[in-house]
Amino acid sequence: MRNEVAILVVLWCVVVFLGLACHPPTKTNAEPARADDDTSPSDDDDDDDDSSPGDDDDDDSVMAGVTLYGIHSWEYQQEPHMPVFDYAAVLTYSNGAWAGPQWDNCQLYGIGGVDNTDICAVGIHVDAADDTLPSGAFVARYSGGRWSIQTTPPDVVTIELDSVSGASPTDIYVIGWSSNMTESIYYMILHNDGTSWRLVKAGTDGTWLNSVWAAGDDQAFAVGGYSDATGDGLLFVQNDGAGEWRETRIAAPQNSNLAGVWGASATDVYAVGSRSTNNKNSSDAVIFHYDGRKWRELNWSSAANGWFLKVTGASGSDIYLTGHVGNANWLDVLRYDGNVWRSTAFPNEANLKDIFVAPGNSVFASADVGLLHYDGASWRIISEAPSPEALWGFVAN
Repeated sequence: MRNEVAILVVLWCVVVFLGLACHPPTKTNAEPARADDDTSPSDDDDDDDDSSPGDDDDDDSVMAGVTLYGIHSWEYQQEPHMPVFDYAAVLTYSNGAWAGPQWDNCQLYGIGGVDNTDICAVGIHVDAADDTLPSGAFVARYSGGRWSIQTTPPDVVTIELDSVSGASPTDIYVIGWSSNMTESIYYMILHNDGTSWRLVKAGTDGTWLNSVWAAGDDQAFAVGGYSDATGDGLLFVQNDGAGEWRETRIAAPQNSNLAGVWGASATDVYAVGSRSTNNKNSSDAVIFHYDGRKWRELNWSSAANGWFLKVTGASGSDIYLTGHVGNANWLDVLRYDGNVWRSTAFPNEANLKDIFVAPGNSVFASADVGLLHYDGASWRIISEAPSPEALWGFVAN
């Protein structure tokens, strides 16, 4: 009897060993395809055998004509006391999962483009030997059917790129910040004319930008803040299309900031963020509108305490904001229907990351619980797959 038990124990150990050998431990998130794979970012294969949550007929209609892209950055350590390696990926959503090309020693902060044939992802190179030492800007572009890492201007000590927006393949803007190797920082704006990247505007010490929106015809709007010898406040930077850049400053308490900008046209542009109050630990969520002549703050709510992170939309009467407003302790999504701003009651347990708005009362949200869809009435999870940090999308006509 003891011999039989011993034999069973040995057999069980062999089974366990073979199981581990066939299924070795993996990273927390599935590793995307390598960047040198010539894989289209919208490589849909119409495979209906996937049983992922949300892969039913209703979700097929929700995704009809829509291609979603996202960016995500990871850190991992192969051995204790060894360097931490950074890598990032541009992900495409298909059949309930996210996959896409990956690059080592970088982090991504912004994604945008013209359509599903021309996409840019921007961020920062990370020093391979010491990830606490940034080593320059990072721009990856999908064009001509493949991804490539692009060269940025060498005449500025570039630290980080944060936002990208394109109106055409020859009219793409990127914003970020640089340093003169002192404690001061200043914003920078890069433009791509289809051939190369060029520095078109640099701010003064103590200025920064967080978001950019390309309006077309070489017009662009960017927003952020300033804290310099002139004081503190909110900063608007825009190009009228004739090569003239103009700054608009609105004085505000220290730590005030504009985080997002988007427009339905060059004469219908919105900017959102926060204005600090007398209480250092609180702020008011603010919305500004540009009508082609000047920026004006909107009196959008009687309970405006909080802050906004992003503004985007499908038209001038279908606009969405993300942020923290009122007494809520979670990020919400607000909608403007042309008359009033209302909460869409985004699930507080979902932990919102980013949104993409498609025409026809259709909004997609990346969150900790997965990918959600808003149909104009309520939110619903359509995939529980780990979702990216930022979203951008393309809607086919």
